[in-house]
Amino acid sequence: MMKTRLVMAALVAAAAGAWAMDDATFEAMRRAAVDRPRAILWDDDGCDMIYYPYGCADLADKPISAANFEAPFLKATENTLTDTICYSTVFGFGYFSSIRAGIVNTNEFSEGIGKWRNAVAEFRDKFGKDALDLATDFARRNKKEIFLSLRFNDNHDAGSSWTNRNVLFSPFKAENPDCLVGMRPGRMPKCCGWAAADFSKEKVRAFCLKYMREYFENYDLDGLEYDFFRHPQLFSSVAWGGRASQAELDVMTAHMKDLRALADEVGRRRGRPFVVCMRVPDSVEYCRAIGIDLERWLQEKVVDFLIVGGYFQLEPWSKSAALAHRHGVKCYASLDESRLARVKGARLLPGRDGVESLLARASAAVMQGMDGICYFNFEYAPHDRQRKVLSASVHDLNGRDKLYFSVYNGGGGYLPRSFLVGGDDFIHLGGINPAKAVKLKAGDKFAFNLPVGDDLNDWRAKKVEPRITAKLLAADASEGALKEFKINGTAYTPDSFVKGVFTFTPPPSAILRGDNRIEVEAGDAGITLNDFSLAITGKRK
Repeated sequence: MMKTRLVMAALVAAAAGAWAMDDATFEAMRRAAVDRPRAILWDDDGCDMIYYPYGCADLADKPISAANFEAPFLKATENTLTDTICYSTVFGFGYFSSIRAGIVNTNEFSEGIGKWRNAVAEFRDKFGKDALDLATDFARRNKKEIFLSLRFNDNHDAGSSWTNRNVLFSPFKAENPDCLVGMRPGRMPKCCGWAAADFSKEKVRAFCLKYMREYFENYDLDGLEYDFFRHPQLFSSVAWGGRASQAELDVMTAHMKDLRALADEVGRRRGRPFVVCMRVPDSVEYCRAIGIDLERWLQEKVVDFLIVGGYFQLEPWSKSAALAHRHGVKCYASLDESRLARVKGARLLPGRDGVESLLARASAAVMQGMDGICYFNFEYAPHDRQRKVLSASVHDLNGRDKLYFSVYNGGGGYLPRSFLVGGDDFIHLGGINPAKAVKLKAGDKFAFNLPVGDDLNDWRAKKVEPRITAKLLAADASEGALKEFKINGTAYTPDSFVKGVFTFTPPPSAILRGDNRIEVEAGDAGITLNDFSLAITGKRK
C-alpha cells in the first residue's frame, strides 16, 4: 500500500511539475522539437488496417500480429532516410480506425477486396491496440518520428448517397445532416463532396475539438499533420459555388487557435510539446478562397511548419518556400502519385511514378527552396522502389538518374476546380499537360520553364558523366509538324521521330540548374503537344 501511495504521489508531482512548466522552458522544448532534422516525411494512407493485410494475400489466413500489420506498408521505410511517419487513421470526418479517439469504424468493406478485411476490431479485442498504436511502436523501434495525419475533411464517403450510404459514412453525419455541405433534395453542390462536414457549424468544430483532445491525451505522438488537402473543402458556401467570406475565414482561424491551445495544454501536462504541421494547397489565394487564411495562421503561429501541394500544384515551389521562410517556418513539398494516367484521353510519356521521376521532383523542389519532401500515397508502390527513393538524400541527389516532366500530376478527381468553382484559374504554372493538350497552328510558338535541380558540374565531380535525353510527344503529328525546338535559346534537331515522339540528345552544357526555357514552334501542318520529358542519366567513369 505504501509503495502504491509513493507511486501515486510521484505521478501527481510529475503532473504538477508539467503544469507548472514556465513559458520559456516550454517554448525552448518546442523549438528543439520543431528544429529536429527532418528531410523526408512519409505519409501513410492508413489502409493497412481497414484493408488488412493489403497486398499480402499469403498473410490473410495467418494469425493477426504486429509484424503482419507492418509488412504491407510500414516495413518499406525500414533502414531508409525517412525521418517522420505521418500515419492516417481517418475514414471520414470523426470516423477512425483508432479505438480511443472519435468514433471507431469496425464496418466491413464489401468492394470485392478478396481476403482483405477491416481488422480494427480483431486487433482491439486481441491486443488492445489499433493501427496508430502499432505504427507508433514501429516508429519508436526504428527511431523515427510519429505524427498523426489528421485528414480534416476526408470525403471518400461522397461516392454514396443519403439513402444508400457506404461504410465510410460516419454516425455523426447521419445524426447531423444539417452539418453537411451538401445534398439538398434533388441537387448536388457545384463542387466538393456532398458529405463533407461544414465547419461553419459550431457542432462540427466542437466535435473536432473533442476527438482531437482524445488523440492528444491517449496517444504517444510526436506531432500532428492537419491534412487540408485530403480533401480541401470546409464550407457549404464554397461547395455551392462561392468563396469563403471573411467571417468564415475568422471562424477557421479561431478554430485553429483553439486546436493549438489544446495541443499546448496537453503538451505542457505531459511535459513535451506536440509539433504541429499542416498540408495545404500551394497558393495563398486559393487557400483563402476555400477558407484557409494561411498567412494569418502563420502570423498567429498556429503551425510549426508547412507541407504544400498534393494531387495538383498551382505555383512554383519557390513561392511557398519564400512564404514559409518569411514567417520563420520550414516548408516541405508534397509529392503525390501522378494520377494523370487516369484522365480519359490523356496521352503521356511513361515513368511519372518511377524512382527517377520522384527523385527529379524532389531535386527540383529542393532547388526551389523546399526544406524537404513529403511522399504521399506512395506506400502502395513495391517496397524496393520505395526504398530507393526513401534512401536517397533529398539534399544530395546529383549523380542519381532523373526523369523530369513538364507537368507531373493532376486528374483522378483531384483538380483545383473539384473543390472551388473557377479553381483552375489559380494555376500559375506553364507546361505541356497530357490532360489538356496544347494545340498549335502553323507558325505558332509555345514556351515554358522546366525546373531542374541537378548541378551537372557536381555530377562530374562525383565521376559520373551525365547524358541528356529530351522527348516531345505529339501523338498525331507527322515528322514535319515540328519546325523548331529550343532549350535555353539554342535550337536542336531531333535525333529520331518514332510513333509521335521527337527525341533530342543535347549536350549536358545545354541544361542549367534552375529554370530551363523550352520553346516549340509548329510547322506548316500545325502540331498538338501531348507531353514533354527530360532525362538525365549517368555513366560512372
